Amino acid sequence: MKIALITFSTHTCFQDSIYSMFEELQPTEDIWTIGLQTPEIQFQNTSHNLLVDAPKKPGISKDTFKLIALFKLIKEIKKQQFDVIYFESLHIWNLIIMIFCRKPRIYHAIHDVIPHKGDKHEKTLEIMYRFVTKLTDRIILRNVMYKDYFCKKYSYDPSKISIINLWCRFFPYKKPTNTKTVLFFGRINPYKGLDNLIKIIEKCPEIQFNVVGRVEPGLESNVAEIKKNKNVNLVTRYIEFEEMHNYFFKADWIILPYESATQSGVIMDAYKHSRPVISFDVGAISEQVIDGNTGFLVEEGNIDMFVSKLRFAISLDNTTYSEMTLNAFNFGRDNYSAESAKTSFTEILKDSIIV
Repeated sequence: MKIALITFSTHTCFQDSIYSMFEELQPTEDIWTIGLQTPEIQFQNTSHNLLVDAPKKPGISKDTFKLIALFKLIKEIKKQQFDVIYFESLHIWNLIIMIFCRKPRIYHAIHDVIPHKGDKHEKTLEIMYRFVTKLTDRIILRNVMYKDYFCKKYSYDPSKISIINLWCRFFPYKKPTNTKTVLFFGRINPYKGLDNLIKIIEKCPEIQFNVVGRVEPGLESNVAEIKKNKNVNLVTRYIEFEEMHNYFFKADWIILPYESATQSGVIMDAYKHSRPVISFDVGAISEQVIDGNTGFLVEEGNIDMFVSKLRFAISLDNTTYSEMTLNAFNFGRDNYSAESAKTSFTEILKDSIIV
């Protein structure tokens, strides 16, 4: 079976997904990747990695019309005669490739079935989802919770849906350093619970917070509120993939005070760095966190309960806390590593060829 894994995303989690699976399947499958000319993660670069001068923005932009590069890629895809093409992330070029390359079976992953509250791209996402459902042979969702919703909203056949967790490379287990530091990581925007985060920080002056991630425009006043707190190290620039590891390894707990979510890649990142999480119970996050085992789930929007759980977590004795870090790592490795996903992923692809 000849497989192409494609992502034109600048997000390292999607790049890590295709290149980690490429490395896992190389010994047994005719596996290829197609991605950006300058990916941000390290990977085994071989003749089976096609690096393309593709637009870095997934929607329509000036770079969308790099037609020479696009049709050169389409020509190469046709030449390679893939059995399956798998798209990891949304991109306008995906749709064009799917239209011109109809011979292979087409798979497409959908990560956020319901766009986040206040997402300015909500309508664009819904339009792209409708096109994707018309052009694919199978959709991959990342959780069970939203399968029925997706099928109903987009009139999609439930038998053509497969559920498989997002995967990535996993590090070896790393013992905690007990820094009593908490990490909030990722884009700083409203749906990530920015207002919730500010309240939690203010109520916990005795706890050190690292707040790390790019800030969306228009949130300057919110950032100023965070800066007022002496217990915060605020980093508002883009964090390189390798630099990210230091922030996770130096934290004891990863917090997700989100207002909405489908699922969270940050939880996967926490587990691969052997760190438990504390999160509001929103979206399908309850499928990712075993309460009291790999972290703690808190009633949605209950700030006082979140603060109480955070203080409890920080005060855990070393033995109990170390057990939770190991639980988080083991659960993550078993559910979110490329190694654990490769068998179910290839079975889904091979079933489609048989059908």
